[in-house]
Amino acid sequence: MISDKYFFDQKGKLNGLENTNKAIWRSSEAIGIISRDGIILSVTRDNYSMSRGNSRLTSRIFLIDSHVVCVVSGLIPDANFLINHARIQAQHYKQIFQKIIPLKKVLEEICDLKYYFTTRGDTRLFGVSFMIAGWNDLNNPIIYKTDPDGRNWSFWGAAIGYDSLINQDMLYEVFDIDFNINNALGIILDIFSKKYNFYDVTEFLDVAIIRKKDEKKLFFNLLNKKSMLSIFKFK
Repeated sequence: MISDKYFFDQKGKLNGLENTNKAIWRSSEAIGIISRDGIILSVTRDNYSMSRGNSRLTSRIFLIDSHVVCVVSGLIPDANFLINHARIQAQHYKQIFQKIIPLKKVLEEICDLKYYFTTRGDTRLFGVSFMIAGWNDLNNPIIYKTDPDGRNWSFWGAAIGYDSLINQDMLYEVFDIDFNINNALGIILDIFSKKYNFYDVTEFLDVAIIRKKDEKKLFFNLLNKKSMLSIFKFK
């Protein structure tokens, strides 16, 4: 007999969704911002990475295809499953149509699989939220944010994971359409330094800068501590 613990409760909520959201809210926090000369993605490093003391080690920023980058917050095994699914579909698309998969199609592959698991009573939901970044068919930079139930939105600046609502509000307060990469990085570091004012946030923060090289590839640069400190001076 199929368990009903993932079906709707008396308040109309998916019981399993509450648990998956808790896994995300307790996970690493991530912020992404679109600037006029590229996209910047940041995420706090998890305990696995921090314990090894490697400033360039990251386990939450992934390259799905040569033109699509994502950041995840939540359960890494769930994220790996969905990312591998998206990578396989991207290669299938390339073999069939002889061109790279559109960013929107990558988003749909991940969100459709997430949604499918909300329709079943014998499986749990994916406990992971994504920020998927790249350039759309109109050649505009874009960041998509996805929830465990498959819903998605596009943002100029997005936050997921721990304190995501607070981080999103802080982004709204400082938004400027003329941001460049340095402005965006300064804002991200400023947000984290205000919350963790007793720590040097460059010790546990991974930051990736993404610029478009051509239609098929992106410039992907994972910053080290020295690069971040050269842009933003800590008190």
